[in-house]
Amino acid sequence: MVIRDLHNPLDAWFYTEHKYETTCARFAPSGFYVCSADKSSRLLVWDCAGDDKVIKLDKQTIGIIADIAWTEDSKRIAVVGAGREKMGEAFLFDSGASVGEISGHSQTVNTVDIRQTRPYRMATGGEDFKFNWYEGPPFKWKSSNTSHTRYVNGVRFSPDGNRVVTVGSDKKGFIYDGKEPTLIAELQGGHAGSIFSVAWSPDSKRLVTASGDKTAKIWDADGKLLQSFNCFGNDVNSQQVGALWQGEDIITISLSGAINLLDPHNPDKPRVVQHGHNRLIASLAYDKVTQKLYTVDPIPYTIEWDAATGRTEIFSGNAHTAAVTQIKVVGSSLVSISVDDTIKFTSLHDRVSEKVLLLVLNPMVLTVMRILLLYLS
Repeated sequence: MVIRDLHNPLDAWFYTEHKYETTCARFAPSGFYVCSADKSSRLLVWDCAGDDKVIKLDKQTIGIIADIAWTEDSKRIAVVGAGREKMGEAFLFDSGASVGEISGHSQTVNTVDIRQTRPYRMATGGEDFKFNWYEGPPFKWKSSNTSHTRYVNGVRFSPDGNRVVTVGSDKKGFIYDGKEPTLIAELQGGHAGSIFSVAWSPDSKRLVTASGDKTAKIWDADGKLLQSFNCFGNDVNSQQVGALWQGEDIITISLSGAINLLDPHNPDKPRVVQHGHNRLIASLAYDKVTQKLYTVDPIPYTIEWDAATGRTEIFSGNAHTAAVTQIKVVGSSLVSISVDDTIKFTSLHDRVSEKVLLLVLNPMVLTVMRILLLYLS
């Protein structure tokens, strides 16, 4: 797990107690604890404020967790996902004792949220197209809604508890009353692709959605479209799969893993884009003149890192057609060697690769070039 300051990328640290691939994590409302889960069905509740990172709860849960929710007093947790016997559970954060049952779904549950004001309400959404409603604690199933005609991907209560929104793969979003699930409005002027995530503003007056149509949109609490962001690109990695409204910051996550801080005053360009790799880094190069780092993964995805600020820039243009095995800075160019039998020289000024400058068909020549690059470095 990575804890990162949104405005200072260098202020970051890792939590490494999980031994398997992690799937989900969420801060407690108090800010003192994090609940996280991995693919071995292990769930941890741990102290994120102290230096020793004490584990408060270590338990085996239902299976692969897709989403986590806390009650406003940071004492109860609900988790949902894909399990053999059940698709979710609710329990106390310190003892793991049950505080209800998440029932009523027949397939994987993608999302869960708990109303942050009393009386408590819990909502879930799943791959059986259901939006389920629970009252408690102890939480018990109360009703099901099938307004969505495909997967329900996101369910979120407004911070004041007055409303709850659902979004799904049917490109639709619905706003309901937060105390009883009566329909208030449907999002108007919607997305052209699946809506993967939704988040409310801290004042509960607006919400942001992230979609597979490569856009993010802001709506008012009555479902009226206020603003669209079409600034992420046109390739498949530009799909927006996550959304968060944290204080004044509106954040979306691209399929590539890029973190986008949006600017409502300039919807044509994100305020900041923080890139990163979601594959193992294959090679690294360093420019002694500018003190910048360059990394590449097998996709190949090439990133420039500013060592002083931690900010990033992405390389674009005509990329290699297969994995890159090595990169080096030579003068004002980044030289890359790929198993597609090509070598490219990309200008570090604009970071755009337009064409192959050298085509190599002989593996022996490729080996010689690798040795030469090592010598030049």
